[in-house]
Amino acid sequence: MPKCKNLPNIYHILSTYAKAKPTTETHKLITSKQLSGGKYCHVAVERAKQTIRKTFGMKPEKLCEAAKLLGGYKIKFSYGDCPIKIYPLPLIPIIIILTGEDQEFPATTEIFFDESISNYLDLEQTGILTEITAERLKDTHQTLKTHH
Repeated sequence: MPKCKNLPNIYHILSTYAKAKPTTETHKLITSKQLSGGKYCHVAVERAKQTIRKTFGMKPEKLCEAAKLLGGYKIKFSYGDCPIKIYPLPLIPIIIILTGEDQEFPATTEIFFDESISNYLDLEQTGILTEITAERLKDTHQTLKTHH
């Protein structure tokens, strides 16, 4: 059985999440830069964006397929080839907007959070959860490629 390098982080995230009082989504989207109090979150979110671009930039529709297997779904958004909403934890949505690579431009990724995330996690935990979510999407994509 492979050792999970993120186990202490996952425990920390889940213990904080479990203590939070549930709140409804605000539907006001914010970026990691709009969360106050630290730089690590933004760095971790940038790594997550890079994982999404590298994995799905050439075939954005594959992000939608991977997200679907993890309970996520495609959403309507004003831009992007595959905008998705995924819940890495039941009350925490992460919105990922991928615009695929073309002949003129490289792929781009934007990641948004519902403003309510600050009720559940601190900045560091938000960054780590975002990175784990990107890795889960990447791993799901690899599994799909293997089984097709």
